[in-house]
Amino acid sequence: MDFQNISKKYKEIKSPVIDFAIHGQSGNSLESFTELLKKEDTNSEKILKRFYIIYLVVLFIYLLVFVVNPDSELNLKTRISGGCYVLAFLIFLRMLQKMRKRIKSINYFEAPKAFLNHAKERFSLWTKQQLPLIPFLVLINTGASLSLSNYFESFGIMNGLLLFQLIFLVLIIFGFLMGRREWAIKKKPILLKINEMLLAFEE
Repeated sequence: MDFQNISKKYKEIKSPVIDFAIHGQSGNSLESFTELLKKEDTNSEKILKRFYIIYLVVLFIYLLVFVVNPDSELNLKTRISGGCYVLAFLIFLRMLQKMRKRIKSINYFEAPKAFLNHAKERFSLWTKQQLPLIPFLVLINTGASLSLSNYFESFGIMNGLLLFQLIFLVLIIFGFLMGRREWAIKKKPILLKINEMLLAFEE
């Protein structure tokens, strides 16, 4: 099935979000939709690149200041904390690298159904490529707990640690909700369109 036949098949599918995104065009062809996905993928790749550069700089700062720094005043706990941060940043950088590589390797000329299935994975809220976020957060939590442990004494070590874990959990939930809100505004309408087009293949 070629692009022209599929375009005819989807002429009756209306999507104000897509129409608006394609400079107000009224057509809903797969070709136009593909162009929209290209723009979104390009924008995502640019964002990932910015994050990559930022975290790469931060990684080297933490490595130099908290790990390889010969200053005798840096105790073992501080160095372990810094090592946790460095490992976390390495994991995050690797994840960003893989996500950028996936975007750069997109084949916009593959079979339409396969193309849409791959696009569906990219625009989903959660994918398996984001699994490294789990060890990333665990290491950040560990590093932060170690570096702030001196401040827990006024609450009691255990109480202070539990309080920090609660604050950390609230921050994670808040970050997730903000990320989900951003996804719902920018990505979800496109994902719904992709699902709508995939359903048409089953008819």
